[in-house]
Amino acid sequence: MKNNKYRHLLILSIANADFVKKYKRKDLLSQDLNGYFKKVHYVFLVEKPFKPCTEKIDDTYTILYLSNKRFAWLQRGKLRHLNTALSLVYNLLYLRRYTAKNSISVLFAQEPFIRGSLAYAISKITGKPYVVEVCSNFKNKHWEEGRLELPILKTVDREKRLLRFTLLHANGVMADRDNYWNDGIIPHELGDRYFRYHFSMEEAHYSPPGNRVNLKPNYSSINKKVVLYIGRLIQEKRSEDLSLIAEELFSNNDLPDTVMWIVGDGPLKQYLKEEIRKHALSDKVLFIESQPTAMVADFLSTADVVIAPHAGWVIPECQLAETPLVVYDFEWHKEGVADGKYGVLVPYRDAKAMANAAKDVLLHPDKYKPMMKEARQWVLQNNTLDREVADKLKIYKTVLGE
Repeated sequence: MKNNKYRHLLILSIANADFVKKYKRKDLLSQDLNGYFKKVHYVFLVEKPFKPCTEKIDDTYTILYLSNKRFAWLQRGKLRHLNTALSLVYNLLYLRRYTAKNSISVLFAQEPFIRGSLAYAISKITGKPYVVEVCSNFKNKHWEEGRLELPILKTVDREKRLLRFTLLHANGVMADRDNYWNDGIIPHELGDRYFRYHFSMEEAHYSPPGNRVNLKPNYSSINKKVVLYIGRLIQEKRSEDLSLIAEELFSNNDLPDTVMWIVGDGPLKQYLKEEIRKHALSDKVLFIESQPTAMVADFLSTADVVIAPHAGWVIPECQLAETPLVVYDFEWHKEGVADGKYGVLVPYRDAKAMANAAKDVLLHPDKYKPMMKEARQWVLQNNTLDREVADKLKIYKTVLGE
């Protein structure tokens, strides 16, 4: 196998630089894969004018900052578009030199549009292979509603063509769920260049539920049952349905010792608060600000049932907490709960069905305990750091011909 002295990875990252520095050894965003790569270079595109600069984290990790608005004198009016175009060309030329100077072995784009296009261009110029990660179902998230991930492209058709182009020319395409493949977001012409990897979560979520902190006393809910929503309050998460779910939950007054916690922030928060007040449910629904990851694990284990209209990693995080969850039959949810084996599926956007399913969990908790104990074991068998590292090693070894 090729000596790792010569293996350097360049990541065109969508993450936050502070997050990478904080968790570089933990290891959600650390990409050295237990020493497979000798050097890892993160590239961040920032929306303010400055010259390219680097920051060394340690002997393995370096961060390169590039500006999407490189030229301060082109910041006004329509000239800002020229600034973006010139900055793109400048960054491409800079990355070509950077790739050669730092002996980059492979490029990794954490999204298929801007960073995927950059990876394709650098790959064509330098001959280095590139891998793209698909991390969103653009069909369900945007296209079916006529919205774009990149509004500058003007039409859905152009965005689809750009996505298809960057993926079909990649040496490898990875995703943390098969939904993107099954839904046709990832072109099937890729064949064995498509790789499904199993992701891991942050350490706090793996702690046994019995070792976590019960947060009910913190929110005056010691003797109450808690229905929990935790996540961003945005339209893409279908969080506008939360007021309808709350209305259904408490409509018959058959849950006297139950409260609903809405944990998170976003543009829909004020709307939801107004709807809750309108339906006289302010004494039943508590709004709590966004929480750090370690606290999220405690919230999930504290809850008696979790509702997730549009869930991401909340599904396996809930399963690790052994807390029953109810999700819409939407996007990857069926995959995430093993077709209803490790969670409850209800019809998409059916708020009444979600509320009734949550009620059933609250009224018959013993029915769901075995399901969620099995769910935790299922996640522990599939979604650990060791499994993620092994899956990604296989991808890079294949791409690099090892």
